[in-house]
Amino acid sequence: MYIIDSQQVRLSEPSPKSLQLFLRIGAVAACLVIGVLTWMVFSNYSKPQTLPQTSSSGQVASAPEPSVKVELVTNTGNIPIQSDQQITSTGQLKTLLINAKHQITMNTNTILTVKPFVENSNIGCIVKLYSGQIYTHVEHDGNPFIVETSRSKAVITGTTFDIKATDIGTTLVVSEGTVQFESQEGVVNVTAGQTSNIVGQSAPSIPLSC
Repeated sequence: MYIIDSQQVRLSEPSPKSLQLFLRIGAVAACLVIGVLTWMVFSNYSKPQTLPQTSSSGQVASAPEPSVKVELVTNTGNIPIQSDQQITSTGQLKTLLINAKHQITMNTNTILTVKPFVENSNIGCIVKLYSGQIYTHVEHDGNPFIVETSRSKAVITGTTFDIKATDIGTTLVVSEGTVQFESQEGVVNVTAGQTSNIVGQSAPSIPLSC
């Protein structure tokens, strides 16, 4: 027959302090495990994703540049001329075709360039007439067409006209349609059968029949 000491049994049971310490250690371990898992998940999602991107320089390069097509008309066919290239007619007339629709006839001793011109997303052209005389027929296509001299600017939508630039001034003669003729001092609308001129830095003269 065995006799069990109740005091010994009570001593072998865990004390409240030991139980609390064990629970605290377990809680800390659980927190560490949760923390490690959370860090792993967060670091995985926070890694930068490698996506196909188009560089800004590539986008700019792919965007179409404003352009204008200039051709010299000859008996054997049209000859392309680079935009913004200075064109000179010495001793003979020259005919230019702009964008396959607008025609410019250069008188002798005439110097000009043709450049693209953008206005309200419409791509047209600007003819810089340095000296000489041109006879121009412009088809109405909704795009801007401008003839500019050192003293004047003619804005055309669709017309036929003659413009002459000298050291003294600029003379405009309109055969068809209407041309907005302007200088820094003023602007007039010249219609078919009228002429106007700018002398020096003056405003355009009142259009007169010619």
